[in-house]
Amino acid sequence: MKITIEKKEYQLKFGYKVYRKVCQHYGEKTVAGFEKLIKRFGLSNVKLKDPSFDSLTFIGNLVLFAIVLDANEELTIDSDDVVNVLWNNASLLEEVMGEFQQSLPTQNAAPIPKKKGK
Repeated sequence: MKITIEKKEYQLKFGYKVYRKVCQHYGEKTVAGFEKLIKRFGLSNVKLKDPSFDSLTFIGNLVLFAIVLDANEELTIDSDDVVNVLWNNASLLEEVMGEFQQSLPTQNAAPIPKKKGK
């Protein structure tokens, strides 16, 4: 997905690297810590109802960490710039949150088969 911020289009890619950066930013060290952040900021639902300022800041950081940069490119925006764009476009916020939630690992993943011993 792409998002335009400050007249520049950015590609977003959610995944492990983003989750790890978010955890580092918020002082969490585990997958359970990431899940705790999702619950803390109320991001388990695509349609955020009356999000708190803290939730919006979290989303801004999440999107900022998901921006894919070219090797020589330097990011010139911050999470407030991201939130400004999302604040003014509720459908874009919903789309971004949908992309984020689709990227999360599912609990219904197939179990790893056990090795049979002799």
